[in-house]
Amino acid sequence: MKPLLQNSSSLLDVLCSPLAQVVGAGLPFVPLGIALLKFSRDITNQDPSLEDCVFIVSQAAYLESVKEILSLYPSINSDDDPNINKALTEQLQKLNDIELDYQSASNTVACFHESELAKAFNVVLLERLKAVSIPDTDPDILTQQVAWNTHRYIIKAWIQSGDVINNIIQPSFGEFLFAEHLKAYLKDWTQYEEGQNGRQLVISEAEMNWQIYDLLGFGRLTLEIVEYLVGLLTEKQDFHWEQLFKRLEKFYDNWCKGKFIDSAEETLPQKKLRQLQQYGIQGLGQRHLDIYTGLNVMILLLELHRYAIGRNDLKQEIVFYPSGQTGAENFDKYQLTRVINYSDCFQLGTFNRVVGQFLSDANLSGANLFFAVLSEANLSGTNFRGADLSEANLSRANLSGADLIFLDLSYLNLSGADLRGANLSRANLSDANLKGANLRGADLWGANLSHANLSQKDSGDILWDENTNWENVEGLNTAINVPKALKKQLWLS
Repeated sequence: MKPLLQNSSSLLDVLCSPLAQVVGAGLPFVPLGIALLKFSRDITNQDPSLEDCVFIVSQAAYLESVKEILSLYPSINSDDDPNINKALTEQLQKLNDIELDYQSASNTVACFHESELAKAFNVVLLERLKAVSIPDTDPDILTQQVAWNTHRYIIKAWIQSGDVINNIIQPSFGEFLFAEHLKAYLKDWTQYEEGQNGRQLVISEAEMNWQIYDLLGFGRLTLEIVEYLVGLLTEKQDFHWEQLFKRLEKFYDNWCKGKFIDSAEETLPQKKLRQLQQYGIQGLGQRHLDIYTGLNVMILLLELHRYAIGRNDLKQEIVFYPSGQTGAENFDKYQLTRVINYSDCFQLGTFNRVVGQFLSDANLSGANLFFAVLSEANLSGTNFRGADLSEANLSRANLSGADLIFLDLSYLNLSGADLRGANLSRANLSDANLKGANLRGADLWGANLSHANLSQKDSGDILWDENTNWENVEGLNTAINVPKALKKQLWLS
């Protein structure tokens, strides 16, 4: 890649020009960087390496950030000194000595302002700023602002690059980078500092709310991203899990109430939408961004809840109730139903598609899930006690180990569901469609299965007693592994 730069040590050589020209000329640095990568691919007939992509894109993004930040200081026009000292040239030449490997390139994209490239670029910019005078401005602070602002232009470059960059990375690499990036923000949201009024959060609530929309408003969290994220967070022994949970839970409660979109002033979804439009991303609406933001926060809360179950020091402190805790002041049994319906008004099945695979071990006790479509959802180990599942679609859902005790599941579509080890004692399964469902190890003590369809699947090792109602149950004669004692009881053998 360096031969393409010919006599320049890097794209940052443009800083040798008068800064007023760098700011005012409107040079398209990001498109220039992408064009350079495309040119490299064309003349070498091979894709540039990840390290080369990151090196070029980071410079282009850094220059875009310089241009934006310095434009806030119009006095630079009169005080700029075009005579660049020898020290600046030396610092620019040192960039030739930077050797990125896969890990350092990954870290740069995940959190640019903490990367080795950011440190090197900042040294160059600080040296350049010595030649200008900007009243009432600390060059160190200004340089840090440029570094922190660079990441948004890196993301912009990634979006605009098309297959130039996307072809050279593994499908999971982008998810890993996003998890790294998200981890840095989650950590920041838990940090405190000492102020004049005592200990206070470093990131205010208003600032955090915007960062959540900025991070999570476009696209959905995947299983891979969440898996990476939890792995990264658990590496930190002193991570403040409770603080993160409390802040995200408050955001979720406010989002459920519509506080971020129902406003006469500029809303956060609107702000995010305008940002995406500036990046050339069209066809989205405020509801789309609002829905994905809220559902992604819900995923994070579900994952924190699941993680806390395995920690004795956290399992009592971190318990997420999507509809609030039964009996608590904030309990609203219809809240989750409204979330599902709001999500699906954008496109049917949105809630299940985005959140469905993250509902294992969830606490849905007392929730109203009337007509909810949760087919193929992962609901293993989920607590449904006191929930209303009337007319819900749970076909092919994973309900293994779920707590369904005493529930009215009559007429429910449970076809193809995995009910292994589920607690169905005293449940009303009359007329339920259990065709193809796996009931191995399920607890059916006292359950009512009258007129239920149990054909074509494994019913081995189920538990039942004399109070289990099998009246007119269908399909047991063709079901697999029906216990001999049950067959004898029902005169099937």
